[in-house]
This record gives sequence, C-alpha cells and structure tokens, in this order.
Amino acid sequence: MEDQYEVFDQYIAGELDAENLQQFEQALTQDEQLRKRFDVYRLGTRYTLWQKSPNDQDKAFLSQFSQLRQSTAAFNQNNGTKQAEDQLSKRLRLLLFVLAALVGLLLLVWALRAAFQPEAAEELIIAEQYNPLPVPSTLSPSTQDSMSAAFSAYRRQDFGKAIEIFTNFPKTDERFAEAQLFAAYAYFEQKNYPAALEAYEQVILTKDPRYKSNAEWNQLLAALVSSSADKKIEQYFQGILNLPTHSYHEATARLYTLWKKEGHVNFK
Repeated sequence: MEDQYEVFDQYIAGELDAENLQQFEQALTQDEQLRKRFDVYRLGTRYTLWQKSPNDQDKAFLSQFSQLRQSTAAFNQNNGTKQAEDQLSKRLRLLLFVLAALVGLLLLVWALRAAFQPEAAEELIIAEQYNPLPVPSTLSPSTQDSMSAAFSAYRRQDFGKAIEIFTNFPKTDERFAEAQLFAAYAYFEQKNYPAALEAYEQVILTKDPRYKSNAEWNQLLAALVSSSADKKIEQYFQGILNLPTHSYHEATARLYTLWKKEGHVNFK
C-alpha cells in the first residue's frame, strides 16, 4: 500500500479506489495499531487554531496604541508647533474611535458565539471527533442476508431502515455487539442521542474487545453533544482515563481538560 499518511488523507477525502478502499478498511478492522495511528492522525492537528484568544488581539492592539502615543508625543515635543498638536489630537481621536469600534465588534462576536455555541460545539464534535468504524467488507455466513441489508441501508444513509434491522439481532447472536454498535452510529447520525447512548452501553456490556473501546469513546461524545451537564459524563471520562492503554486515552485527556476548565466542552 502507498505511504501510510497519504492513504489516510485519501481515505478521509474519499479518493481511494474500490480495491484500496477495501484493503484499507479491512486493515483498520484487523490491525489495532493501525487504527490507533489513524485516530491520532485525524485528531492530532485539529486544535491549534483554538489557542489564540481575542484577549491576545486586545493586548497587541493596546501595545500598538501605546507605541503610537509615545511616538506622537515625541513628535510634538520636537516640533513644538500648534500644527503638530492638532495632528496629534486628530490621530488620538481617530485611534480612540477605532479602539471603541473594535471593542464593540468583539463584544458582538462573543455575544453571537454564546448564542450559537451549542450548535457549533455539536458540529465540531461530529466533524472532528466522531469516529465510527468502517463498514466491514465481508459478512459472516450465519447472518449474511440480514447484515448485508442493514449495512446496505447504513451506506445509503437510510438510518431508519438500518436501525430497524440492526436492533433485531438478539443478544445470543454472535454479531449482536457489532449490530448494536452500528445501530448506535445510526442513532447518532439521526441526533437521537439517548438511543445512541443506550446502544453504545449494550456494546460495552458485551465486553467484546473488537468494539468496546470504540463504543466507550463514541458514548462519551454522544453524552457531550446531548448535554454537557449529564451526571454520567464524569463516569464516561474516567472509564477511559483510568486505562492508559485505551485506544482513545489521549483524545479523551484533551477533551477532559476542556470540559473541566469550562464546565462544558467549548471548542470555540
């Protein structure tokens, strides 16, 4: 296969041909280390633009204002003319006007951010953090027909039909955990977060090592999107943070820092 990170980029952009797509999705399903690297690659470069705050911009602007005031004072002292004083006064008035306008604009921006914060946070979580497993390329013979129909509906984004089939698998079926996991994905896509949380919990209870860590991560995301005040969120965080070898330990630690700092996840 081509350079690994180039393949990651092509997969995310939907540019892999059918043969390489099948090979890569099979590799993700079978190779946990590859899946971890892929997860880190998707998550590792998403946050740098959120490090600079408007307060830094304010400080820079005030620093420039101070420098300009000092330079104009020196100019006035050296020339000592009324014309220089008038020019200085005009510049200061203009600068104060610009400063007042900038402060007003910043306040407006922050007010709009506060108004639309839940929606924006939800979109960012889904776009940058949500990480469903790829649809398997092969199906087990014992449930091939029903699973094929369910995965076909899921690929078509007919999530209602996919949920109907996935949730019909009994707990005694060997693919119950997988069916519940993809049912949870479908619920999540429909923004039916309570149902997604319950389906993820069913996967976790099976303790199937193929799906448990992914279910725990996406269960946490569903809880954060649904309500960052949910009392169980701390429990979901600690369930992952207490396992340093967990596939999503690093990403969870970053989210936890934000959550504890703000009282909610605020990616803005």
